[in-house]
Amino acid sequence: MRLQVSRFILTIALLASCLLANGGTALQAQDHHSSEPMKLFSRVWQVIREGHYDPRFAGREWQEVRERFRPRIEAARDREELYRILKEMLEEADSSHTAFIPTYNGQQGDIGILIKRIGDRACITKVFPNSPAERAGLKVGDEIVSVDGVPARRLQVNPVKSELRGRRGTPVTIELRYPNGRVVKRQIVRDEINYELPIESRQLPSGIGYIRIYNFADPERVPQFKEAINRLKDAPGLIIDVRGPNGGYPAIVGNILGYFVGRVEMMTLTARNGKPSVAFTTPQKERYEGKVVVIVDERSRSGQEIFANTLREQGRALIVGTRSCGCVEGGVYVRLSGEAVVEVSRLSIVTPRNGNLERVGVIPDKIVNITIEDIVGGRDPQLAAAEAELLSQIASQQSKSLLKSAR
Repeated sequence: MRLQVSRFILTIALLASCLLANGGTALQAQDHHSSEPMKLFSRVWQVIREGHYDPRFAGREWQEVRERFRPRIEAARDREELYRILKEMLEEADSSHTAFIPTYNGQQGDIGILIKRIGDRACITKVFPNSPAERAGLKVGDEIVSVDGVPARRLQVNPVKSELRGRRGTPVTIELRYPNGRVVKRQIVRDEINYELPIESRQLPSGIGYIRIYNFADPERVPQFKEAINRLKDAPGLIIDVRGPNGGYPAIVGNILGYFVGRVEMMTLTARNGKPSVAFTTPQKERYEGKVVVIVDERSRSGQEIFANTLREQGRALIVGTRSCGCVEGGVYVRLSGEAVVEVSRLSIVTPRNGNLERVGVIPDKIVNITIEDIVGGRDPQLAAAEAELLSQIASQQSKSLLKSAR
């Protein structure tokens, strides 16, 4: 059964004339009110005004944002500066699924790493095989000091909004601090990177099963999870790691939740017109009945947060880690041209018991922090705590069973 509800991310292709010149980077600004940059600026602003679920964007507050940013758009010297200003304007919306995203006519690129921000510091937690980052010698545990001058404390951990992202074939300058304390600057050329990583699974030496879900964004996650759960079905406990970097679609989240719960409500999605849609899980024929712990952190967003929250609301899992992103809205991609899309939060989301998770996130039952030094040393205190919790629960259950049988 497929869920008949809006997706977290729904790509909408709108017929629009090309708003930016294809050649060169200089902006033509003889007539600012009819120039291509001003047309793009007006279209971006209007998409949010007309499409965001929050009615405040139809009022004076968003109008004031337009008037404040207009002079900066008019003064933009090149395409990259224009994009930076538009990104900044949409950041003022303070809405997790609202953003200006350059697509560079399908030529977007990245360097192929996942990062974790800890306080004012940021560290590499994964390097993709055969990526520009791997070819440049970047390693897990390398600390990122800055990216093109943007300090670590301001870096985006979501790859879609990351400062590492840009036009394929262009360089990005990364300042790194190695574990030995040496600081260097590396210039790495961006290339095509696929961040929709498949599910990973394994059995830990203790016998506990481990499944890593990077996203719920591809229908292939459903058969991948089925394969993983079948391989680990006899494990006495299961750790599900949803520490970012992406969310996904309600239908995929609901299908995977169906291996742990029956048909239950995940959330209610509501547009500006007030019309709600309720999303339910999709029960599976074979259900995992063992103990479950879910790991979250600040990179867990959107569908990953709904996944963790639903299991907790149903009393089916304990949550370990640190507070999740608090990025729970229904986003829609609106294509403006080959060069850019706007993501707009079209739907508000509330859960049955914990309500609105936007800006709130999922608060773990057991808070476990992780440090840069842990990552450099190859340690994962959150995973270790999740495993210890499961082993404790299993031992307690076995002890109760022995006492019961002895009576």
